[in-house]
Amino acid sequence: MENGEGQNQQQELAKPQQGDAQQREPKGGPDLGQANKRLNEENKALKASIEQMQAQMGELTKKFEGAKTAEDVAAAVEAAKKEAEEASAKTKADYDARMKSLTVQNALIQAGCSDTVALMAHIDMEKVEVASDGHISGMDPAKLKESYPYLFQSANTQQTVSTAAAPGGAGKKMTKEEIVGVKDPAERRRLIAENMDLFQ
Repeated sequence: MENGEGQNQQQELAKPQQGDAQQREPKGGPDLGQANKRLNEENKALKASIEQMQAQMGELTKKFEGAKTAEDVAAAVEAAKKEAEEASAKTKADYDARMKSLTVQNALIQAGCSDTVALMAHIDMEKVEVASDGHISGMDPAKLKESYPYLFQSANTQQTVSTAAAPGGAGKKMTKEEIVGVKDPAERRRLIAENMDLFQ
């Protein structure tokens, strides 16, 4: 009997100990659903932050590009203005040089030059100046005639050519058509210079 009671007591003592062990065990494993939910929320917050930063970067980029474009436009306008001024200056210089050349050629034709192109090669056009009234300085046709007599017609030749070219003798003025019809280029230029009123 004593042995039986002892065993019962030991079993009763063992039961509370097992209960204590059960109480110490955690009630179930970790909650994965809550962890996933928390991670998703953090992920969404991070994405929102990244999108906000990208939007700010986009605005800054647009502002920078706008400033760059404005600078480029201003630079392009200045470059175009400079090119236009240079082109205008070149056009005026070319026009002035052409008018100077024509004025000098006209003066040489009036002086009896038979080949203005050849004679112009001997003239330093840098030293020649033409006033607004057509007066030429820096060139003396008389000296040129002395230096290059073969480029000038003699007085007799000029008179003969003029008389032959004008129907009815020297007393009759030539018409524009008659002057244009003269075959000799040098003579034709001389006649044009002498009758500029017909070609205006």
